[in-house]
Amino acid sequence: MVEGMKVEILIIVWLVLFIYGIGYNSLVAWIEARRYSEGFVWLMVVLGVLATLGGLAVLNLNAALLALGCFAASGTPMAAGSIWRYWREREKGEDFWLERSGAVLEKELDAKTEAFTLRGDAAR
Repeated sequence: MVEGMKVEILIIVWLVLFIYGIGYNSLVAWIEARRYSEGFVWLMVVLGVLATLGGLAVLNLNAALLALGCFAASGTPMAAGSIWRYWREREKGEDFWLERSGAVLEKELDAKTEAFTLRGDAAR
């Protein structure tokens, strides 16, 4: 514990962060249930970390700023990587569905063309 810090303030910060954690968990569950978080999980992590750093800042601003710098250094590549992976997976998914829908349309067109040809042959 930091010298000169009141235990009461530490306990209050921990309680506030605990209550925040419960509420934030509920919000994340709601977001995930609606699939709004696809591609944005990194952002939910960043917001949770920032809240924790806010609690730390109440206790020790210098420590919070130091931790913020450390999290930014390690978290920025993770956030960028997460965005990149999401775009890549989404692109693959779109290609898959475009190819699939193209194949389905091609089959439907072939079937209609064949039916039309058969009707034309029967009329002769």
